[in-house]
Amino acid sequence: MARDLVAVLRNDELLKALSDAGGAGRSAELERRLSVLERENAQLKVSTESTQNKVADAIQANTPLVERALSTLSPAQRSAASRAARPVPSACRPWAWTTRSASH
Repeated sequence: MARDLVAVLRNDELLKALSDAGGAGRSAELERRLSVLERENAQLKVSTESTQNKVADAIQANTPLVERALSTLSPAQRSAASRAARPVPSACRPWAWTTRSASH
């Protein structure tokens, strides 16, 4: 998932650079390749968003199960589990760089 997002971001940069560099002097072959890259980039964005949504939905669906499991632990076990589950800083979570739709 993170690899897809990095690929999308990198591809966006490359497409912009190609677009900025070209102009009227681009060959038909370069135009065709740019068109293919734009189409692939759009497909990759859709795939990445879908994956992100599925992961977020799975996390949300499993939250009650995790809470129920945690409630059965002793205080010492709960403390150890809490330390192990510290949140990852958002800078380390590439999927947090994008926003999700309000429906999720």
